[in-house]
Amino acid sequence: MPDVTENLRGKVALFPNDPGVYLMKDKEGRIIYVGKANNLRVRVRQYFSGHDSRAHVIFLMKHVRAVDYLQTHTESEALLL
Repeated sequence: MPDVTENLRGKVALFPNDPGVYLMKDKEGRIIYVGKANNLRVRVRQYFSGHDSRAHVIFLMKHVRAVDYLQTHTESEALLL
């Protein structure tokens, strides 16, 4: 069985370098986290780097099974979403 984290890293590598909102989902497809980014690929990739030792990030990453995004024209537009 392929490693979920590796599959997600591959998907995130294809995210645009544009602003937007990212949606992290659990195994049932429920949204468990929403974030905004000026650069979607760079921001979401940070979650999978393993360098963030904050308890809530570690907990979140144990449950993430999918990541989607909504691309926007500006970071301000992402914030409104």
